[in-house]
Amino acid sequence: MKAIFKRHDHKHAPAMVHCRGATQAFPERFERPARLMEGLSRHGIEIVAPRDFGMGPILGVHDADYVEFLRTAYSDWQTMREGGVSAGEIVEASGFSLRHRYQRIPAQVSVRADYYLSGGWAPIDEGTFEAAVASAHSALEAATVVADGESAAYALCRPPGHHAYADLAGGYCYINNAAVAAQLLTERQLRVSILDIDAHHGNGTQGIFYNRGDVQFLSIHADPAQIFPFYCGYADERGVGAGKGANLNLPLALGTGDEGFRQALGVALSSVDNFGPDVLVVSLGLDISAADATRLLSVSPEGFTRIGAEIAARRLPTVLVQEGGYGLDHLAGDLAAFLKGFLDAR
Repeated sequence: MKAIFKRHDHKHAPAMVHCRGATQAFPERFERPARLMEGLSRHGIEIVAPRDFGMGPILGVHDADYVEFLRTAYSDWQTMREGGVSAGEIVEASGFSLRHRYQRIPAQVSVRADYYLSGGWAPIDEGTFEAAVASAHSALEAATVVADGESAAYALCRPPGHHAYADLAGGYCYINNAAVAAQLLTERQLRVSILDIDAHHGNGTQGIFYNRGDVQFLSIHADPAQIFPFYCGYADERGVGAGKGANLNLPLALGTGDEGFRQALGVALSSVDNFGPDVLVVSLGLDISAADATRLLSVSPEGFTRIGAEIAARRLPTVLVQEGGYGLDHLAGDLAAFLKGFLDAR
């Protein structure tokens, strides 16, 4: 199995962000890739750089105006500051984005930030756009490798992507890496299931595919009535139109450990079997770990190994796309534990 990662020096690591009137540390740190690469090295997995796929595959999922905002927001923000407007250096929303039926895209960058960025957890720094594009290209490379015949590939994506809608960033996510990978696979005439096992619901991925029947979306996550994203991720959300029945949410009580998570995984994988995909895309969140700083779920290293083994036991070509996981001291061990089960079972 290959791992895909584009090394870069793009500045995307604000030390602090502002959310709901408070200044807080930004947990999606630039050190995360180094820790994840340590986990890969424990299995001797080769890390290769992705090719440049251009913007076409990204625009196949995301609205062009939204992508243009991501590209220009930082420079426009600095121009606004130079004009005398008091604002911090990084681009931040002043609140949660609320869309109205008759919407217009605002002209001022400060208002566009509120339109395209949901809350304070999607700041745009000097290199955020470049980092997000590089992250998406890693997912595209992993999908291409699998479509071309490899049994599995792992995309080390930073920033993550599963909270990004077609035209809205949120939860540290700007370009939806799993969705971009899945779209590429569908264009190769492959049927795709996306299994999201991050501690937070993959609301952006659900939103992108909610009315489509060619891509199945399944998410196992902590109860959204208690944690982000709050407004979706509930069990009664099953898709609409052509997508009705192709969406499955399995919310778990806060603190759920190995056994409860594996029970939900069994339900999800049975649904995957029924859907009959050609390729499985896994949004791999390591924040389900008992050691994660979020303390939302409580999966042990042994639990990660069993989860990896049960996913691999389906014998499906698999694209692993890195999502969350924020405790730097345990990322390598948790990824290595998952990969042990996944690789041993293939």
